Amino acid sequence: MLITEILNRGDKYLIDKISSLEIPRDKSAVISNTLGKSKNIDSISQILQNRYKLTDSNIWLTFFGTDYEYANRILYLAERSFDMDKNAWTNYMDTFNDIVVRKFITVIKSKTPDIKCPSITDKNNTKLDIGTILDKQHKLWEIYPKLHEGLFELHERRRTTLVSHAYEKKTGKRASIVTTNDRSRLYGLLKVSYMELLQILTTP
Repeated sequence: MLITEILNRGDKYLIDKISSLEIPRDKSAVISNTLGKSKNIDSISQILQNRYKLTDSNIWLTFFGTDYEYANRILYLAERSFDMDKNAWTNYMDTFNDIVVRKFITVIKSKTPDIKCPSITDKNNTKLDIGTILDKQHKLWEIYPKLHEGLFELHERRRTTLVSHAYEKKTGKRASIVTTNDRSRLYGLLKVSYMELLQILTTP
């Protein structure tokens, strides 16, 4: 009925109708914050809370530090891709996790210096690949197996997607699309990983 009235009555009627509509508030402020407006809100916490069922926490602003806005943007793009493009979601989440892993190791080195952590840069201070950092041989991942599993499995799947390569580097096999089952499995593993990460970060 509204469309018919608009077509019959013209632009002024359309403007009046739109002006009278009640626009739902962005109660989480995630949208406005992501779009660059200054808001006293932790958008990463909101997304992790809504998508991965984490408890609300203000730890992420401190955890990501100067890389917060960068990580926020990547996670936002991943969230947008969750239903629209499973392959893009997998790649975005691996990129997000790249930041997570480096920040986590920095925290552990400061918090528990007696734990041997993998290097995140080489002797020339060049960033090492996330796959090298997540290698199972590192003792750190024996201490935090739940955190490691989700990050590692997602990375392993990411490197075999069509968005990443035409052929798998390790086997030479053709890359493949991420299926709904793939995403469900990876999502479940990441949920557990992020829960453990939050527990580690919030434990004195």
